[in-house]
Amino acid sequence: MPAELHVVVLRETYPLKIASQDFFRADFQKTDEGKTVYQSFIATRLRGSLVSWTFTGLNDKEVGEIAASVNTVAFTPISTKAR
Repeated sequence: MPAELHVVVLRETYPLKIASQDFFRADFQKTDEGKTVYQSFIATRLRGSLVSWTFTGLNDKEVGEIAASVNTVAFTPISTKAR
């Protein structure tokens, strides 16, 4: 990452549950072209793949609220029937 972005970790990686699935989240702040940008990164390993979201905005509270919206996600079970 370029040094001029001035990335600051606001909250170290921590576990959370979303739709009964274990996820991890980390929150960052960076300064880019004089603007402070906030990010929340949420990820898990699911069925052998990485599932992640990155929420970005100019307001820390709004980014947190949007990131919390992933709590409405529901995962469908893997079908055992042949396709």
